[in-house]
Amino acid sequence: MIRRSRAGDGEALRHAVSLLEPEIAALSRTMRMETNDAAQTLRTKLIELILNESGQTRD
Repeated sequence: MIRRSRAGDGEALRHAVSLLEPEIAALSRTMRMETNDAAQTLRTKLIELILNESGQTRD
């Protein structure tokens, strides 16, 4: 799924993120920011990790 996501398969990327939605929801409730913003931040970082072949973020 990650290989397909990196190759541009948007459906594979959506599926990978959806598999982790329960964890994203749980983590977002513990972060010191508004829950929806926290969840979106986690999704964005997850997508960045999936699409970045080295597995590292740019921070």
